[in-house]
Amino acid sequence: MGKDELYKELSDSLKDEHEDAAKYERLSKETGDDRYAQMLRDIAHEEHTHARHIREILSDMGMPDTERTEPVSQKAQKEA
Repeated sequence: MGKDELYKELSDSLKDEHEDAAKYERLSKETGDDRYAQMLRDIAHEEHTHARHIREILSDMGMPDTERTEPVSQKAQKEA
């Protein structure tokens, strides 16, 4: 895999992690059960951690981070 392919794959993965985090945050607000809401918030936190790690990899490899703008979850909160 070349550097360009790796960059694209990592960038796509970063976007997916942000989208997943936003999804689980939204679901945590929609569930009627506090226990499930906490589980979903925990999953969202894990997705944010994955995104942070991918961001670190991009940075360490000297690759530009196209997701340096707000994560999808923050954008979704502002739009709501």
